[in-house]
Amino acid sequence: MSSDLDIQNTMDAGKRNLDTKELIQNWCGHARVEKYGGIGLIEIETGLPIGHHSMACDHASANGMATWLLEDSAIHFHDTHCVGCSQRLPIRLPNISKLIARRDNEVENARIHDEALKKQQQISYDSRCSVRAALRAVSSVTVATFVDDLQAFDEIRDNATALRLIESVRLAPELLTLEVAEHLFSLIESDEHWFDEVGLTILGTSKLYLARLARCTMRCLIEGRVPDLAAEIATSNVSYVEAIDVCGSVLSLALIASPPRSSFNSDDQKNENPYPLRCIFERFPLEVSEGIEELLSASHPFHVSMGALAIISLAPNHPDLLASMRRSLITRLTRADILIDVRRDSELRNVVHDLSQAQVHVFISAPDSTDIELMRYFEGASKEGESRLSGVYEKVISQAKRRRGDKEGTKTIPLNACSVALRRLVALAGTSDNEDVIQVILGTLRHESDYLAPLACEQMDTLLGAAALADSKLETFNERSSIIFSQNLLTALEKDSRRRSFWYLRASFVRWAINGAASGASGLASFTDFLSKSDSLSEGFRAAIIEELPPLMKTGAGLSAVLPFFYAAMVGKSNLIRAASARAIKEIGSDRFKELPDLVTEAFLLMLFDPYVIVHKSAARALQYVSLPEHARSQALNALDNLIVVYRRDQDEEFLLTCIDVYASLKSKDKQFKNSSGKILVAILKEIKPELLLTHSHSWLLKSFSEVEGYAELVFGLFEHCDSD
Repeated sequence: MSSDLDIQNTMDAGKRNLDTKELIQNWCGHARVEKYGGIGLIEIETGLPIGHHSMACDHASANGMATWLLEDSAIHFHDTHCVGCSQRLPIRLPNISKLIARRDNEVENARIHDEALKKQQQISYDSRCSVRAALRAVSSVTVATFVDDLQAFDEIRDNATALRLIESVRLAPELLTLEVAEHLFSLIESDEHWFDEVGLTILGTSKLYLARLARCTMRCLIEGRVPDLAAEIATSNVSYVEAIDVCGSVLSLALIASPPRSSFNSDDQKNENPYPLRCIFERFPLEVSEGIEELLSASHPFHVSMGALAIISLAPNHPDLLASMRRSLITRLTRADILIDVRRDSELRNVVHDLSQAQVHVFISAPDSTDIELMRYFEGASKEGESRLSGVYEKVISQAKRRRGDKEGTKTIPLNACSVALRRLVALAGTSDNEDVIQVILGTLRHESDYLAPLACEQMDTLLGAAALADSKLETFNERSSIIFSQNLLTALEKDSRRRSFWYLRASFVRWAINGAASGASGLASFTDFLSKSDSLSEGFRAAIIEELPPLMKTGAGLSAVLPFFYAAMVGKSNLIRAASARAIKEIGSDRFKELPDLVTEAFLLMLFDPYVIVHKSAARALQYVSLPEHARSQALNALDNLIVVYRRDQDEEFLLTCIDVYASLKSKDKQFKNSSGKILVAILKEIKPELLLTHSHSWLLKSFSEVEGYAELVFGLFEHCDSD
C-alpha cells in the first residue's frame, strides 16, 4: 500500500468480505471460506479478511474461484454448485440469498433498459427508413442510388459501404442536394452516433453548409464524438464557430492536444495535436479560458488533469493565460486530496503531476509573482499540500537539469526561474519542519548540474549559510539525542530519519556550493575565502566540506586553492576530519592522487597507523582506489600487516577482508608472495565466515591466492556453502 487512501480502500474491501463471510456461513452448514495467498500487515493489524478468498464446500464437484471481493466468488459458487443441491443445510437469515436477489434485480433492470433501448432504436430506424423512402421518390436516379447506399449502411454499417458513400460524394458533389444534406444533418443532430464520422466527412466536402457543419462539429466535440475529425473540420471553418459552443468543447480539444499515455505500455507514443486547441483559443480566448477553469474546478480527476494539460499545450505562446490560471492551479494543487474526488493513490499522483507541470509553466513565465503566490498558500496548507507546493520548485530545477543537452526543440528553463526556485528551497530547508518538504529539497539537490553551476556560484553564500544552519540543527539534535532516550521504536526511527535529513541537507548544500566554485574564478575565490574562515565551524561541518572537495580538486586551479586546507585536515587533531579526508582521497582516484605532493602521500600513510578506528578504517578502504608510488608501498604494507594482526580476532571480518584485499593487490608483483605472507593470509581466510567470503564483493579476492599453497583446500571447504546451482 502506498498511502492512506490505498490502505482505506483495502480495509473497506476487508469489511465487505467480513459481511459476506457471515452471509456464507448462514447460507449452509457445509459452506466455508478459503483464503488464497498469504496474510499481509493490514490483515494482521485489523483482523479483516483481506485478499483473495473463495467459497468452498465438500459436496461441490470443484472449488470456487478466489476473488478480491468475496461476494463475487459467493455468487459464482451459488450459480455453479448450490442451485438444485440436495445437501444444503440452511442456517439462518440473512444469507447469500441477499446477494443473489440484488444480482437478479440488477440483471432484470438491465434487461428492461435494453428492451426499451431496442424499442426506441427500432422506432428511430423506421422513421429514418420513411424519410429515405420519401426522399428516394422525389430524387433522380443517381441521388436515389446514393440514398439506397445510405440505407444499406444503416442496415449493415460496414467500412466498405461507408467508403462507397464518401467516394460517391467526392466524385459527384451534385449528389449532396439540399434534401440529402438536410437528412444527413438530421442524423448527426439526432445523436445517431454510428453516422458521425461518415456524415461529417461527407458534409465536409461541401462549401455550402459551413455554418451548420461548424455547429455539428462543435456539438460532437462537446459530447466527445469523433473528436479528431470534428476538431479538424472545426479548425478549417473556425470563422463559422459560435462562441457559445466553445466552452464545452475544451475537454475534447485538450484530449486531442495531449492524449493520455497507456498505463500498460510505457513505449506507447502519444499522437499529440495541440493545433486545434491553439486555433480555437486564438479566436475565442475568453471562452477557452472559461472552459479550462471549469475543468480545473471539476471534482473528477480526469477533468482536472485535462484542464492542466490544456494549459501546458497553450503555455508556449500565451503567457497571459498562464497568469490568469495561476491561482486556480495553486488552489487545486494545495487541496488536491480534498477538492478532487480520487479513489486511488495512483489517481491522486497523476493529477498532482499534471497540476504541478502546468504550474511549472506558470512559474517560468513569471517566477517572482508566482513564488509570492505559492508562499501565500503554503502558510495555510496541510503537510501534504506543503509537499506538493514545494514540488513545483523541485520540478523547475530538475527539468532545468534534464533539459540541458536534450533533443532539438526542447526549451531550456531560464536561469532566473531556477534562481528563484533554488532560493526558495534553501529558505524552506531552514524554516520547514515538514519531513516531506525536506525530502523534496533533498531530491532536488541530489545531483548538481553544470548548467546550474553559475547559479550555485551566484548563491554560494546562501548555500553555505543553509549548510551551516543544517549543521547547527544537526549538532543540537545530536546533543538532545544523547540525553533523551526513547523506548518507542517508531519514535526512535523518526528521530533517526530526521537526523539523517539534516546530515544530507548539509552535504547537499556544500556539494552545490563546491560545484559553483568549480564554475569559474569568482566562485573559487569566494569559496577559498570561506575556507580561510572555517576554523570557527564545527568538526562535522568541516568534515562534510572535505568529503565534497574531490570534484573541485580535479582542476589545477581548484587543487591549488584548496590543497592547504585539505592537507591541514589530513594532519589535524580531529579524528573526524582526518577520516573525512581519507574518504575524500578515495573519491579523488589514482590518477589525480599521483599528482599530489609527497607530503599528502606521507600524511595519508600516517592515517593507516592512526590509533583511531574511524581514521585507519577510512584510510585502508581508500587504499583500494588509489595507487601508491613505489617508495610508499613498503610503509603501507607494514601498516596493513599491523591491521591484519589486530583485526584477525576482531568481529569486523568485513574490514579484515578489505585489508587482505589491499595487501594482496600491493604484493601481486612480488614473486615471494605465494611462499611467504600468502600462506599466512590463506590460513586467515579459512577462519573467516564462508558466507562473507562468498559474497559478490569478496569472492573475486580468492583469485589473488590461486598459486598459494592451501588455496585448493580453502576452495573445496567453501563448496558446501555454495548454492545448488
